[in-house]
Amino acid sequence: MDKFSDLSALLQEGLKFHQSGRLEEARACYQRILAVDSKHFDALQLSAVLEKQLGRHEVALKLFDQALSISKSNAAVFYN
Repeated sequence: MDKFSDLSALLQEGLKFHQSGRLEEARACYQRILAVDSKHFDALQLSAVLEKQLGRHEVALKLFDQALSISKSNAAVFYN
């Protein structure tokens, strides 16, 4: 399995945790992805959503800003 496949599988695992309310496990998955690829758009975006859910608005804003720097026209970032 290559790096991108591993990150994709890890993202899917994080999403499953996130959707089931297991936020700390989801956060760990997203952080592992960002440790390998600090500009992974989906991991940044989902991390921001997670931090927003936890009421950590300053952290969420910083992550949303990072995601926007990668994809300036992504509607999901603006929506969130």
